[in-house]
Amino acid sequence: MSATARFVSWGGLPLGGVLGGAAGSVFGAPATLWAGAAGMTLSCLPNYLSPLRTSRTAPLTTG
Repeated sequence: MSATARFVSWGGLPLGGVLGGAAGSVFGAPATLWAGAAGMTLSCLPNYLSPLRTSRTAPLTTG
């Protein structure tokens, strides 16, 4: 499990570097950094808007 998680998380780093470099070349460094900051800030919205936020008990699992 640890190796799989590391492969998935580290596997996206080169892609992010290439996309970030391309965006920086096209839009400039300040605009790219602002877009990245906005994206990271907005990434918490799915968790905030999730019904799990107001859940008081853990869901039952069968298996």
